[in-house]
Amino acid sequence: MISDTPTQVQTNPLNYFTVVLGEAGTGKTTFLSQIPGHYFALTEPGHTGLSVYGSLINDWNEFLTLCKELVARKTEGKGRVIDVLCVDTYDGLYKLAGEHVAANTTFLEQGKPVKASRIDDIAFGKGFARTNELVLGVLKRLRLAGINVFVACHAKGKVEKYRGQDITVYGPALTPSASTALVDAADVVMYFRTEENVVRNQDGLLVANSSTRFSYLHGQFTLTAKHRLSGLPEKFELKRDTQWKDYTDLFNKALQTNKN
Repeated sequence: MISDTPTQVQTNPLNYFTVVLGEAGTGKTTFLSQIPGHYFALTEPGHTGLSVYGSLINDWNEFLTLCKELVARKTEGKGRVIDVLCVDTYDGLYKLAGEHVAANTTFLEQGKPVKASRIDDIAFGKGFARTNELVLGVLKRLRLAGINVFVACHAKGKVEKYRGQDITVYGPALTPSASTALVDAADVVMYFRTEENVVRNQDGLLVANSSTRFSYLHGQFTLTAKHRLSGLPEKFELKRDTQWKDYTDLFNKALQTNKN
């Protein structure tokens, strides 16, 4: 059916499927914990210094059960309002999904059905492809049911050749196919990093050394980041107690600028 009405820009940052990348200790969990109406699917430790709503997830079936409970609560409108599922971490959830795929799926090799103990052992990358479809498919259905999704994912560096030089490019700590699938599916990829500020005197002696955390909202040559909303700055400082507020302030400012 042909529509004569254009689609509208999403004006709520919660409606953007968001991936928060970064090495350990860069503030990913702190940022997610400040989102109103959050609920964590925790696949690893790292939240002990924060007070969050959430459940520890030990296997893929536990995650599916949590998703069903979230949708049921949303539909019934009972209890604490939960608007956002925060997966912490995506790489941990991907591992659980991969174990599920390997244990419960039969693949054909040379016309014969075979099972594998790990998705790495499944030929032609079929195990990774099935796992990508499984995880991202469930997250997509959650969003269609009215549960927004934010995921934290560890970052890692990968050495690549560029004009004869070795450079380190930072992205999700996943296999290449899983990393590409996640980044392509996301509306927003925020890259959290800690940057050092070293001051030396004229003799080269250290005078001061400080560190600041930043979130990048646009991709750099050596790191993965993106945002579907135009008008946002390249990066912003991550102040511990106001990370989410600072981000939403920048988001709303970009919306207003785009309208003008």
